[in-house]
Amino acid sequence: MALFHVLASCANRIRKISNLNFLVCLFFMGFFCACDSDKELPEDVITVDDSYSAIRNKICQDFGINPEDYDESFFYFTYKDGLGILSTLRKEDSKLLVMAYDTLQGRFLINECSRTLQKSKILPYYEESKEYSLRYILPRISRVGAGFIGFVGLRYVSDVGSADEVYGYFHDGTQLVVEKIKGGDTSADIREWYDNSCLLVSYSQTMCVTNRGEVKWAVREYVSDPNIYPIDYTNYITLQNNNGEVDVVRHKVKDATAIDVDWSIRIAIPFEFSSVPRLSFSIQSQEGSVWKILVKAVEQNGTVFQGVLRLNIETKIYSWE
Repeated sequence: MALFHVLASCANRIRKISNLNFLVCLFFMGFFCACDSDKELPEDVITVDDSYSAIRNKICQDFGINPEDYDESFFYFTYKDGLGILSTLRKEDSKLLVMAYDTLQGRFLINECSRTLQKSKILPYYEESKEYSLRYILPRISRVGAGFIGFVGLRYVSDVGSADEVYGYFHDGTQLVVEKIKGGDTSADIREWYDNSCLLVSYSQTMCVTNRGEVKWAVREYVSDPNIYPIDYTNYITLQNNNGEVDVVRHKVKDATAIDVDWSIRIAIPFEFSSVPRLSFSIQSQEGSVWKILVKAVEQNGTVFQGVLRLNIETKIYSWE
């Protein structure tokens, strides 16, 4: 499949798409604002207008479809980890086409065109009714365990806000499950999680779901910590830089609806800094309750400290190596 040639071409042709008002950047996985009807698109989603007709035609050729059969106003493509996913709308019957291809294994993962979409719908708004028009059909996909998790988000907008309809595509390596995600958010980012699961993270909600489509929990919180490490499905550790010291916080999802802090400690780094350093973290090993965390501290003048923090996540006992 010549899809990699398309990706390389797109990566070198970052342009501004005037009607969507954002920069297309294929390879950069970015989180994005989601606060009103003009929510920005994820930066790893390609949308195609007339100036991108050549790229669109090439993608259609690789996926084996005729571009003339589909509405170019609703044509989106995402690529991540060797997986490409396409979503578009068939002109003749407003059927949603979703196709996904694994460039590493050389095979199609999804080829579905059974759902008819409404280009507009009437929804209640307090004591009134408002017309919402289909604005985006956004696909996302990520490898999870032996399979993958993908979703296609439909965003309808009106003069008073937006409404989302999200369909999940879950594959555990043997079977594909397609389900509507209750309370799903088109703006969600997919983040790898514990044991064949991922987090779907948006500003309005964070959801833990497995590659079999099982929802472990969903909370009305934005879990935005960049240094977040799962212990199991419902418990996790975050690491943060607090003026050159390491804040370690253990969190627990309570009753699958809220996140509580189980405990927190502040750990000083055994080095004297002349300025507040930048800190970065990576997990070296997890043997039972004992974790080894590589901590790298860099001062403004370039001085570097590296040490391994040995932490028992049950007893909070720690030492430096």
